[in-house]
Amino acid sequence: MMLLRESGIRVSNAYRIVMKQAGGSHCLGYGLTDVYNKFARFQNRKFDGGDANSLIEIFNRRCKYEDDFHFATELDENNCVVSFCWRDKQFLEDHMLFGDLVVFDTKYRTNKYNMICAPFITMNHPMNAIFCCGFFMNNKIG
Repeated sequence: MMLLRESGIRVSNAYRIVMKQAGGSHCLGYGLTDVYNKFARFQNRKFDGGDANSLIEIFNRRCKYEDDFHFATELDENNCVVSFCWRDKQFLEDHMLFGDLVVFDTKYRTNKYNMICAPFITMNHPMNAIFCCGFFMNNKIG
């Protein structure tokens, strides 16, 4: 797996090649999401140390000085951050005004930690508004 990363080949492109050689996705027994999750576990990238501590420090400061700012983090068995979500006052106000329709999309990944970006988006004609955002190491539920 590390060779794939060092080669500069995108995981999605490698998956498509393997899928084609196997005769289709039905012949593989796993999907692209499974590959991303396995790759994340294999490379064992953790959102910890200075970046995680800085983020939590910033979030704690915002909680202290801003009304209606909330955040949550999830830690793994090694006390490393594996997910975090936040919502501020503007996000809440947007949701209260335009929260009839909510879209939760997890197809975006960040570069540095390969975390999944999961914005909660609501429709505000003619634009969209984000009312909560989270980052996750994998697609697990619960």
